[in-house]
Amino acid sequence: MKCLVTSLTSVRQDVRRQLYGDEDDRKFFQWVQSQLKQTEKRLEDGRAVLHHLEAQLINVACDDPGAAIGAQLALPLLQERLDAKAQDFARQKAAQAEEDIIKMEVGQVVNAVTVV
Repeated sequence: MKCLVTSLTSVRQDVRRQLYGDEDDRKFFQWVQSQLKQTEKRLEDGRAVLHHLEAQLINVACDDPGAAIGAQLALPLLQERLDAKAQDFARQKAAQAEEDIIKMEVGQVVNAVTVV
């Protein structure tokens, strides 16, 4: 154990001084401090973004999502389909009315012929 303590002490006194100086320690400390500040700034930015995203999520959850999409996409498409169906229905009604009129006229002609 004494050998280990002696080796550790000699490494601290001799080798460490050759590898690192006080200036290197200060630079490393300043670098660590700047990295810590950047990390804290990123965390603060992340918290702010998270708060805004949470607020937007709550707004979306409370709103009707179909309202925004419906007015721009779904409603015009549905209106176009309804218009097409309405035209088809109107054509069918017109054809039915024409057939009824023809039947009435034929019935009147037949009645007129039988009366004469």
